[in-house]
Amino acid sequence: MSDSVRDLLARLVDATPGPPDGGDPEQLLAAFDAMLATRAALLHALDAATPLPAAAIERELVDELARRDHAWLAALGLARHVVADRLVAVRRARRPG
Repeated sequence: MSDSVRDLLARLVDATPGPPDGGDPEQLLAAFDAMLATRAALLHALDAATPLPAAAIERELVDELARRDHAWLAALGLARHVVADRLVAVRRARRPG
């Protein structure tokens, strides 16, 4: 018997921790890549699951998953700015004085 949508959503939420605090972009990207690898099989199973009317608990799980995904997107956006600032600093340092 396959997992229920509720079980798959709960497992997906568990497989989606928040992004690490204060990590550098390389650590953030490594954590993001690991999280995506863990979620891949669950997302495939969820996609194949028979859709059922959403119960309140499923709505809560979907909302929590969306909150965690948003936290990752925000952290990745900040990391992108950190990398851009580093590139600008490197280019400035390479310019002849």
